Amino acid sequence: MSPVLKWHLVLHLAQEIEDDRQEAETLLGALREKDSLLKGTVEEEGAENLFYDLPAFGKEAVMEENRLVQVYEAWFSLFGGLLKDHELLITTNQQIMAHVSGIWQEYVMGDEGTAEMGVAFRLPDFSHLSLEDLLSMRGRALGSPVLDEVRKAIMAFWEDPKGGVTLLKKRAEEIEKAFPKGLGKGTLSVTMNYLKPGVPHKIKDLWREFSGKTLILVSEETTS
Repeated sequence: MSPVLKWHLVLHLAQEIEDDRQEAETLLGALREKDSLLKGTVEEEGAENLFYDLPAFGKEAVMEENRLVQVYEAWFSLFGGLLKDHELLITTNQQIMAHVSGIWQEYVMGDEGTAEMGVAFRLPDFSHLSLEDLLSMRGRALGSPVLDEVRKAIMAFWEDPKGGVTLLKKRAEEIEKAFPKGLGKGTLSVTMNYLKPGVPHKIKDLWREFSGKTLILVSEETTS
């Protein structure tokens, strides 16, 4: 089997796993919603909260560490050549964010450095909008001084990570409010971690691909 075919198969299987996880999460959400409609109609005490005690699938580890490393190797082998230095790497997989950030915390940055290089904030979820509505919203929203400041801080995050973290934390409450009201459906949680330049010792050369880049997790904010 050629390396290129192997890399494609690894990514395809990883996507299948992610699709199954998302489908299970959607099903659980539907069951919770249905369960809430039955409140007051079930006689057994506690039965109405049957599905609310189940954890969200997105918070559970899906792949073992060696499998994750294979996914990283396949992705960077196929697409790494297209990346520029200090690129923003975006994922919707919480396990990837936790794994990569954990490697950097343990081998490169330490506890104090991790706290200084990471920030989280919230955004409205516009995924349900049509392209026309998105373009219209973009035209109105990007005129906001707050969002323009935030956009510039994100794009240049690598130049001054500590300054970017300070600014984004300061603007965290203003970011969501700066978007047009009534368009968002739900809320997205955005977590940014700057991976300080350096390669963890005893780790494969693969990790050089992450060095100096900003890892961003975008996930749907759920309420229990």
